[in-house]
Amino acid sequence: MRLSDLVKGGGQEPEPSRRDKGEARRLSDLVRKGASPEGGLPVVPGAAPEGASGGSGVLGQKEATKGGPPPGDLDAANQALQRAAHILDEILEAVRTRSSFSILDARQAVEVLLECMNAGDALLVPFFSGGGPPPSLAREVANVCILSLKMGMELGYAADARRRLGLVALLADVGKVHVPAQVVGKQGPLTPGERAVVEEHQREGAKLLQKLGPEYQWLALAVEKRYARAAGARQPENEGEEFAAIVHLADVYESLVHHRPFRERVGIFEALKEIFQSQRTTFPDRILKALIRTLSTLPVGSLVRLNTGEIGRVVGKNRNLPLRPVVELLVRRGKRLDSPVVIDLSQSPLHHIQDAVLYEALQ
Repeated sequence: MRLSDLVKGGGQEPEPSRRDKGEARRLSDLVRKGASPEGGLPVVPGAAPEGASGGSGVLGQKEATKGGPPPGDLDAANQALQRAAHILDEILEAVRTRSSFSILDARQAVEVLLECMNAGDALLVPFFSGGGPPPSLAREVANVCILSLKMGMELGYAADARRRLGLVALLADVGKVHVPAQVVGKQGPLTPGERAVVEEHQREGAKLLQKLGPEYQWLALAVEKRYARAAGARQPENEGEEFAAIVHLADVYESLVHHRPFRERVGIFEALKEIFQSQRTTFPDRILKALIRTLSTLPVGSLVRLNTGEIGRVVGKNRNLPLRPVVELLVRRGKRLDSPVVIDLSQSPLHHIQDAVLYEALQ
């Protein structure tokens, strides 16, 4: 099983076989060369130097972003994430102090995120933004929920199923608030004993959810299953087990693309490669395909380097040319631009994406 096998059927044309092309086709090839499912984005001889427009591709500094979220949408996305994180902070504080909390609060947080996601991909911008310290637990949980909901959309979940999936994602780690601070903030890999402490507190979170009553037993069972995923990639037998697999995979990916006390974050494609290489047998193909379809075509919010050396942020997609998105240029000749320039790569043949970069490249 290769990565290309998982991508097939995900809304893109199948890649030619390695034998047909006479060369290796790996995810790293897509990252480095900017290849597209149609056979690769051509590197035009004599490509324009930094700052050249390449025709009608440059939209200008103040024009609306074609195909991407306008500033208002990005503001709404940030507000939605902050609101959801605030609600989560209150829930986690209640769990930390062993006080009661209302499941209606968690449902409200899910609705806030779903409403924003139904309007577009703007929530992926704050998901991939930020190069500072590790996110708070509330922000971390909100990130996992965003990615889980996005995967649910890729899987074709109905609205009610997405709401249930969102609750599982939001409440899967409530028991983590009781993990000792020295374990959570340890500057290095956890020992087997420390990992056992983390897992035990997480199981306690599942037990806590059982107290919500018979109506939410499905939620407690799904959260409990979420911690059994490492045992193998057995195909989910019911909705709860599939929810558990989605949330587990979203959590793994989220932890790779954000800072943790014991390691630096990795790039969006490198994280996908690491999961495929080291945890391929942990997750069912159906779930892996959903993540790949969500992330492998340059998600909104990701940072990219163009063949001109400029660095920009993806702010919109072109469905027919997924690897020629709308990019907001932020860095030119090693310096931040005072006013970002928006360029539609589908209209600019002299520009193409060379690779994905980390947030630190903007510093």
